Amino acid sequence: MPTRRQRETDAILHLMSMLATHHFSVSDLWVSGSALGLAHSVTYQDHKCTVRLPSGPDDFDLNKYTNAHDRAIGGYWGPSEAMTKAAVMLVRVDVEMEGDLTADQMPSGVNIDREISDVANKIMSDSAEIARNLIATLIVWARVEVGQFWLDPQQQMPRITWLSHLRDAAGRRLAIGYHEPLTANGIGDEQQVLTPSEFELFLDLASHDATPPLPETLLADAFFYAWRATPANPQLGLMLAAIGCEAKIKAFLTEIAQPSQLALVELVLGNPRDVSVAVAALFDKALLAVAGVSLREENKVLYNAISKLFEHRNRFAHRGDPDLEAQAIRLDLNAARDVFRWLDAQSLLLGGTTNG
Repeated sequence: MPTRRQRETDAILHLMSMLATHHFSVSDLWVSGSALGLAHSVTYQDHKCTVRLPSGPDDFDLNKYTNAHDRAIGGYWGPSEAMTKAAVMLVRVDVEMEGDLTADQMPSGVNIDREISDVANKIMSDSAEIARNLIATLIVWARVEVGQFWLDPQQQMPRITWLSHLRDAAGRRLAIGYHEPLTANGIGDEQQVLTPSEFELFLDLASHDATPPLPETLLADAFFYAWRATPANPQLGLMLAAIGCEAKIKAFLTEIAQPSQLALVELVLGNPRDVSVAVAALFDKALLAVAGVSLREENKVLYNAISKLFEHRNRFAHRGDPDLEAQAIRLDLNAARDVFRWLDAQSLLLGGTTNG
């Protein structure tokens, strides 16, 4: 039986009779070839929204305009007729909106009544914010869970680009639109492409107001600020990566601990002034005591690399050392990424519930 909220949402959707369409620049959302052309609908902020991925570079009517320099896909691997993965540059969002304007009231090439124009602009503005917030959440999930750190962080909202338009109940287009230029970048890791199941999962999570885990968010931010921000800030990336690693191992220890161990684990992690444990040691002795596994014993190279990360963090945080080379910080961030993956693998082996 439908819940009260579902009935209210259905009633709202029933009243909507206009369709607002917006296109967003996503600056290289790498997806698998099987995800190209997908469309997925969710109810977001009480509006039915359908997000569409392009199937080719000229999708979304780009091929109808001779002056269209932007592309829906900026780069790909494999033959154009069977791309194995591609860098999506544009996504389309259709938002069902309540309204009774018609194309006859807003024809192209004539002066439009100010009151009608204000109503149309309000519909476009409201729908744009709904669509923007939905895409921003999708991007955050892709950054954090798939590792596409180059996508804009949560505070950098996606831009509306290409041709926004509004259609009436009969499907006829009203005269209104907006456009901004796009840019392109590359990809370096097979695990950083968005699959069809992840595309649908992240939109579904967004529709339920779910947010990605904090440690993974911090790590994605670390990579972004270190290498893709303008200007790049490797030291900020280092600090964020160290915080993310500390949050990750503490969450892992708390979630994997047996009930009889939990009080002691919380005492050690929650009272650093009373129980002093170096962060790197959490990956060794503390992990061994709680989970029976030690990063130092399992992977000495990675343990040394993560210890170096915290050493560099301390040099910068406690002594203000500005001389850390970018290459050293690059290795630190790679170590952070690898230790996250190692902990996630241990979680599966141990039957834990850690995020990631």
